[in-house]
Amino acid sequence: MGEFSCRLTVIWILLTYVSYSTAIRCYRCSLTKTNLYLTEPSGLCSEFDYSDRFIVDCPESTFCVKKTYQAKIAGLRNGTDRFCAFQKFETHEIVNREWIPKVIIEEPYAENCTVINDQGLRTGWTEECYCKTDLCNEAPQFQSVGSLTILILSAVIILRNIPLLD
Repeated sequence: MGEFSCRLTVIWILLTYVSYSTAIRCYRCSLTKTNLYLTEPSGLCSEFDYSDRFIVDCPESTFCVKKTYQAKIAGLRNGTDRFCAFQKFETHEIVNREWIPKVIIEEPYAENCTVINDQGLRTGWTEECYCKTDLCNEAPQFQSVGSLTILILSAVIILRNIPLLD
């Protein structure tokens, strides 16, 4: 019985080590020092330089996120947040008449970018990009299809309103 328990412990340790070593790595930085999406302090994205100080392991996630904002606050402001996607769901299950904590890593996202328009409120727009490879949330602004579309449409609208010289 003791040898069996020892083997199970070794297997459990190996499986735990493998799951943590294969966690996705993402860049983490925020628009401000305190951020709604982050529970730990992070560097500012305005200082983002692709260095190791912005790299984090994400053992409870399979996606990285990059949020780009354009806000209409005292003029036009742009900003970016980068972090691990929120996928951890904590629940309990009954095992042998006991409630046992259980952690589930959900897959609610797709690899893509979505532009969210706030319908005229404070923020001009927000783009959320989800990706599944190590350090994939590094792309500079306007690299995604959504941002490029907004840029092109804005240029067309501006150019239509400029009278051509005769």
